[in-house]
Amino acid sequence: MQVRHLPRQRGVLCRSDHPPATFFLIGPHAQRYRADVLREYRAGDAIGEHTVTHPHLTRLPLARIEYEIGTGARQIVSVTGRRPTLFRPPFGAWDARVYAAHLGRLPGGSALVSALAALAGYLAVRWIAPVLLARPLAHGIRPGRYPLWGVTYLRLWALDVLLLGLSPMRVLSGSALMGPYLRLLGARVGPRTTVVTSMIGLPALLRIGPDAAIGYGACLRPWQVADGWVTIAPISIGARAYVGANAVCEPGAELGAGAGLGEQSVAGADEVIASGGRRAGLPARPVEALAPVVESMLATPGPADR
Repeated sequence: MQVRHLPRQRGVLCRSDHPPATFFLIGPHAQRYRADVLREYRAGDAIGEHTVTHPHLTRLPLARIEYEIGTGARQIVSVTGRRPTLFRPPFGAWDARVYAAHLGRLPGGSALVSALAALAGYLAVRWIAPVLLARPLAHGIRPGRYPLWGVTYLRLWALDVLLLGLSPMRVLSGSALMGPYLRLLGARVGPRTTVVTSMIGLPALLRIGPDAAIGYGACLRPWQVADGWVTIAPISIGARAYVGANAVCEPGAELGAGAGLGEQSVAGADEVIASGGRRAGLPARPVEALAPVVESMLATPGPADR
């Protein structure tokens, strides 16, 4: 509503038992129609601010935003004697800079509380909930075959959603914190392990020995679905063993101490790679050696060998 129409609109509004109204004014109009604005303000109507030149504030630099909001407020103060508490950005365009410029500061109480609440929610959902819920969801699940869509399958599905969708494993993978985090989830992980994948399901049935290395994108899932049945079996990775990038260990797969599974290879269900053995391919077949850099890593003595 333009300010020049205030008297006529006010006459209409008065027919409804003086209902309160709110008028958002740009500063120059407030000064130009000073008498009308002052009359409405004294009648109990709220006078809100609407900048000086009615720009898209989010497209402006901060200094210009502060000018538009600050000057517009001062122009209204010059008429009503009171700084407006209400502000409506033109075109509804606002962001954090507009919000801060309107208040003259970030709202200490509400902003801080909101930030802390958001942080607490993030920590609770992303970091704490998986740790608290993973073990109860996996409790009592034993190796064997279970019907698809049964209670066991639904628990495994929920665990996957929790671990693959919510947990911070993708953030932690490759760091020194991945081993301790997997232990919190129920896995048995030895010291000095390097786990660079987040594709891990049912940690309670996963064992990774000391000094083992799990490559990027490797899939360690102690359960799978086939022919309407869910098959569950533990996966064991021995001390100083190696699982290559994007390799797959199916339920029941076992790598002995110092064994190696090549990149993009599959250790099938219940397949055992003996200590020091090497397998590669799909399905994995015995090979003399893996890539030279892998063999060099496996040949380097670990702390446990010294």
